[in-house]
Amino acid sequence: MKTKLSVLSFCVYILSSCVAVSFAQDAKTYFNQGFEYYNQGKYELAIADFDSALIINPKCAEAHYNIGVTYVDQDKYELAIAAYDSAIKINPQFVTVYYNRGITYVKQSKYELAIADFNSALKINPKYAEVYYSRALIYAIQNKYELSITDFNSAIEINTQYVDAYFYRGLVYHKKGKSDLAIADWKKAADLGNSQALNNLMTIYNINY
Repeated sequence: MKTKLSVLSFCVYILSSCVAVSFAQDAKTYFNQGFEYYNQGKYELAIADFDSALIINPKCAEAHYNIGVTYVDQDKYELAIAAYDSAIKINPQFVTVYYNRGITYVKQSKYELAIADFNSALKINPKYAEVYYSRALIYAIQNKYELSITDFNSAIEINTQYVDAYFYRGLVYHKKGKSDLAIADWKKAADLGNSQALNNLMTIYNINY
């Protein structure tokens, strides 16, 4: 459930959108500096700059979002959730915030809150493959295998190259005793470069693929 790269790429997008709203060169400077500090792992400096951007434009949901992402990287989950809450209060349609807040709840093992956020994200964007995948993992943890498979199916329908979805759907099929389906999924995952799928085929089913 690692999302750091997608989060970073999204931050590049929201950087320009927030600055376009503020029309302030200082806000742009703070955002750029904050993003650079984030990339350098200088999280306190990044948060300080995002806070400075908020002083200029208090309604910038993206700044709150960036602060939340930065707190997650420091394992400060309650602070991250508070920042995400602020972003959603400003922009209730900010789909990525629901997803990332859901991931943060997963890190705290607050699965029902995570599912609620994933449900909200899917209402806004029914084609969000990562959300289906993440919810499927929770259902698998809860031994709700049919719900898990349904969500993995949706993720794969949206993204046919979703290697982790094939791998974990295969794991669920294996737990359900559906060996043929598990083998098929692990072969597909192996084709897409998942070495653990190859290992499972060999150690569990004695298949040298």
